Amino acid sequence: MDLATIIGLIMGGGLLVIATLKNFSQYIDPPSLLIVVGGATGAVFISMPLNRLLKVFSIVKNAFFTKKRSPLEIIEKLVRFGEIARRDGILALENVIDEIDDRFLVKGIQMAVDGSDPEVIQEAMRT
Repeated sequence: MDLATIIGLIMGGGLLVIATLKNFSQYIDPPSLLIVVGGATGAVFISMPLNRLLKVFSIVKNAFFTKKRSPLEIIEKLVRFGEIARRDGILALENVIDEIDDRFLVKGIQMAVDGSDPEVIQEAMRT
């Protein structure tokens, strides 16, 4: 779990609790709560296709349970891919894409195999 996520949740929840401790009944109004929560939920459903909405759960899961990757491991993979590309050509990287579990890295390699300009690849990966 990312430390910033934990800090943000504790900070936001703590400030909410502190603000409502004085007079809790002033902050809770069921009809207003239904209007705000229902309206926000309805607006989200209107603005996005259902298949994207269903992906929210996996995104939330990623926010709390991320796998730490060793920079050395990533560097070793990139060096190996560079050796393959140098030895067998850039199109040979298409064969190793299946063994990569990092979607970000797969996207970059796929763009390189497809013949995209290095500047375009760099900008896409930054974005």
